[in-house]
Amino acid sequence: MINPCGADCSKCKLYRKTCDGCRESKGFISWGDEIGKKLCPIYDCAVNKKKLNHCGGCSEIPCEYYFENVDPNITLEERAVYAQKTAQFLKELDKKDKAEKSKTENNKVEKANQERGK
Repeated sequence: MINPCGADCSKCKLYRKTCDGCRESKGFISWGDEIGKKLCPIYDCAVNKKKLNHCGGCSEIPCEYYFENVDPNITLEERAVYAQKTAQFLKELDKKDKAEKSKTENNKVEKANQERGK
């Protein structure tokens, strides 16, 4: 499961142990105490405020959240690389999502037109 930030829950050691993932918990994160927040700021921004499925549809990606909410043990350079890779991944995912949505909408229109023609 890909979260709004681009993290893949299935690759996390906490998934299904102490955390059900951002989507299941509506952004309330089990590890929030470690960063002094209960609600994930990335989830809150993308899903609650901007009404996006993930950050790939946001023109501001990568934003400050990608630098503020990552492992504090990595360097600024590593954070920048992570943010850029994640942004690229989510932008590609957004393109795929939009293409799939367009295809679904076109199929609905085509089906409605066929039914009218019967």
